[in-house]
Formats: sequence, C-alpha cells, structure tokens
Amino acid sequence: MSMMTKIIQGAYGVLPGVPPQYNMTTPPLSSLLISITPDATLEQIEGVVNAVNSVLASIPNVGLVNVRAQVAQTALASSIILMFFDIVAIIGVIFCFFVLWLSFTANVRENSWEFGVLRAIGLDVQFLFFILLRLVY
Repeated sequence: MSMMTKIIQGAYGVLPGVPPQYNMTTPPLSSLLISITPDATLEQIEGVVNAVNSVLASIPNVGLVNVRAQVAQTALASSIILMFFDIVAIIGVIFCFFVLWLSFTANVRENSWEFGVLRAIGLDVQFLFFILLRLVY
C-alpha cells in the first residue's frame, strides 16, 4: 500500500463493504495551482507553462490555464469595450446637441412671424418676453 493511500485512509477511513474506488483511496484532485513569483518575466512564465504542458500532454482531460495571460486579455478587452462605449456616448451627445439646435431654430423661425405681428400691433418687448415665458413654462 502506498504512503498516499495510507494517509487518505487514515484521514477519511475505509468503510467496510464499499468498493475501493468509492473508499477515498485516491486523492480527489480537480485542480492544481502553481504559483509563480510576481517578478517573473513573460519568458520564464512561458517556459514553466510549456514544461508543465509537455508533462500533462499524455494525460487525457487535463490541461493548463495561464491565469496571468487570461487576466491581461480580459483587461485589454474591457478597456476596448469601455473605449467603444465612450465613443458611442460622445456621438450620442453630439446628435442630441444637433437635434436640440434644429428644434430651437425651427421654433424661432415658426414663431418669428407671430412675434412680428404682435410687435406690429403695439406690444412692447417686455410684455412679449412675458408671453413667451408663459408659453414655455
């Protein structure tokens, strides 16, 4: 019996009458984390990744994930998406400004005849502004 089997049996215990594959005689590994120092260069990290991948190539359903590379790719993708959102927001603000400007100029052109008629019949400028403010608000 191997040392690992003895340790696992001592920790979990072996139940009588249960087949050995269900008695926790093998470690239930689902992931293995390999920590690399933060000051490691990209070439060193790639060397470790390639070395581990060459060992794991013969084992089915086992792979290696480089978390640092995935974090860098995710950060790049999120910055590109945020840049796209900023550009869309700026374009939206510009469109809103032009629509507001067109609406304002159309309103002034539409009411300029009425303002002229009111001024022609004798309304002073202050009363005309008062009427305009009462129409707006």
